[in-house]
Amino acid sequence: MIVKLQGVVQDLIWHFRHKNLDTIGHWLSETSRIFFYHRIEYFVLTRSLKEPLPSLKARLPIAYHVAEPDDLSCLKDTILPSKLAYFRNRLAHGRICILGFHQNNVAAYGWTTDEVVFNIDNLQLRLGPGDAYVDDIYTLPTYRRQGIGGELHLRCLQYLKERGFKRSVLIVRMDNVPALKIDKKLGYKESDRLSFRRKFFKREYRYHNDRF
Repeated sequence: MIVKLQGVVQDLIWHFRHKNLDTIGHWLSETSRIFFYHRIEYFVLTRSLKEPLPSLKARLPIAYHVAEPDDLSCLKDTILPSKLAYFRNRLAHGRICILGFHQNNVAAYGWTTDEVVFNIDNLQLRLGPGDAYVDDIYTLPTYRRQGIGGELHLRCLQYLKERGFKRSVLIVRMDNVPALKIDKKLGYKESDRLSFRRKFFKREYRYHNDRF
């Protein structure tokens, strides 16, 4: 709990440095609301990597590369300190982060791995042989509505396919309509549903049918 509170304090300081008072107030309200109880409903989506990949092209020229540990420093003004520390830990444990840059400015990022471990990935997800998990495809607000998220996700799929993976697995919130539209274009289909609930520091994950 002490570590969690330390993270909240660091994130608050970051907000004072980078955001306005209205944004800080909204973040504090949301953080307080979900600190003791939080629930999310997800779709579990899968896509065969044996099938041809679609063609998606961003409307801006984006350069992509697999991140090295030092590359994550480009995100320090973009994401909360607690999340940056989480990202560094994931990278240190072999997770792959693909960064997208526009004119040397980070525009988007995404993650993938063939192993999901709760202590590292903060998730309970069962992957089978040949599966890879695609996670946290994120486009910075100033670069949204340019097709960058879809192209970056496609780059993740190409990366996995070139390395012999057979299937991509992801989870997406049921209310995330923009992401679901992109996932459909990329050929994903619903395989299961996942309910997440947190009471204080107890986390519960429940898969609805274990089909995926």
